[in-house]
Amino acid sequence: MPERPSPDLERMLTDVEWAMSKQFAARDLVPMLENLVRAAPAASEAAHFAKLRLSELIVGDAPFRAARLARDVLVRGESDRAWAVLGLAHTLLGNYRVAARSYRRALALAPDCGVYEHNLGHVLDVALDRPQDALAHLERAHRALPDESEISSSYHTPCSAAASWTRPVSCCSWPSRARKRQKKSSRPGSTQTETRSGSVAGSSFSRQSA
Repeated sequence: MPERPSPDLERMLTDVEWAMSKQFAARDLVPMLENLVRAAPAASEAAHFAKLRLSELIVGDAPFRAARLARDVLVRGESDRAWAVLGLAHTLLGNYRVAARSYRRALALAPDCGVYEHNLGHVLDVALDRPQDALAHLERAHRALPDESEISSSYHTPCSAAASWTRPVSCCSWPSRARKRQKKSSRPGSTQTETRSGSVAGSSFSRQSA
C-alpha cells in the first residue's frame, strides 16, 4: 500500500490541486510545483505528479529541463504525457528524429490522441521533409479534431508548412474540443485516466534529410 504523504506534503498537494482547479496561470503554478518537487521523496507518487505537470508547464521556455523531468517520470512507468513532453522538448531543441520517436511512443500509449498525431505529422513534414509519411498522421489528427484550425491548416497545407505555419501544438496545449472529452486528472494514487492540458509553444524548423 502506498505510504501516506506527510501532513506538510499533503497540504502542498492540496494547494496545487486547488490552484489547478482555479486555472491559475503558469507563473503562479510553476513555483508551487517546484516546491512540491523539492519536498516530495524522489520515488514518490507526489514527485511523479509534480514533475509531470511541471514539465508540461515549462517545456516551451525550458525544454531541456522539461525533458529531464519527463525522463524522471518515465523511470517510474510509461506515460503518454511524459513521452509527449519529450516530443515537444526535442522539437524545440532541434532533435527532430528523437522528437518523432517520442511522439510515436506517446501514440502507442494513446492511439486516439489527435494532438500527438498532429505533432508527429508536423515534425515529419516540416522538420524531416517527409510529407508523404506525415500525411496519414495529419489526416488522423484532422479527423479527430476537425474544428481545430491549426490542425486543419497542417493537414490542408502539407509541404508548405515551413513557410506558412511553424507551431506544433503543445502536449500541454490540449485543444478545447479534445479537452472536453478527457476526464479531469486526479491527485497521486488515482486510477483515473490522465488528461492533457496547457498552452501552445512556438517553434521554427529547419529541414533535415530523412
